[in-house]
Amino acid sequence: MYRITLGTPADEGRLRWIPRKVDVIVDHGSTAPWSWNQDPDIHYPTPTEIAAELDLDPAHWSVLRSGMPGRQATGPAGESATVIDNVLLVQRRDRRMAA
Repeated sequence: MYRITLGTPADEGRLRWIPRKVDVIVDHGSTAPWSWNQDPDIHYPTPTEIAAELDLDPAHWSVLRSGMPGRQATGPAGESATVIDNVLLVQRRDRRMAA
């Protein structure tokens, strides 16, 4: 199971999810230079903030990876830039699968 959150950094319903045994959450971590919205006050949640928002009980969940890797992206006019993705990999500790 994996989920990728694309689109807006707005919080409304962003992290509604049904937890499974292992979940990968990939989210925006930066704004590409060619993005229509260049608001310098946009806050992209860090993987730590995303994990806190998910309110995962450490007795039942392990964070296997939490990072903000950069990658090369190509814009619509062929321009190139490094953008950041937030990556969070969590694993349910108990054997029972969520519904």
